[in-house]
Amino acid sequence: MYLEKCGIPTSTVVTTGFHKSARLEAQALGAPALPLVVIPHPVAHLAVKDVLELAEAAFESITASLSSKQGELAPDYGVNYILPHERQEQDEECSSGCKILPGKLSIGKQDTIHVGG
Repeated sequence: MYLEKCGIPTSTVVTTGFHKSARLEAQALGAPALPLVVIPHPVAHLAVKDVLELAEAAFESITASLSSKQGELAPDYGVNYILPHERQEQDEECSSGCKILPGKLSIGKQDTIHVGG
């Protein structure tokens, strides 16, 4: 937040598990307009290849957050990425033989699109 206050754009990446806390902390520290990029939680268990996939998925949101006008209340930027264990659960949940594709990310919630099969 120090860099942001000095006029240097930053991108703060938080997981959905810490999203509310990060927003409250930014407000408490006098940076309510701090842009946050919100990724799925948890990430500690991810394999390196999965971290690389997540970073690639977050790239657009990170660059958008860096391009936001400083001082204006920035939106929280979501990342369209489904964690590997959630993909596996979705495959098991769909008993009708359909394909499950990731939908648009709503911060803190991942929707799915069922494609008939």
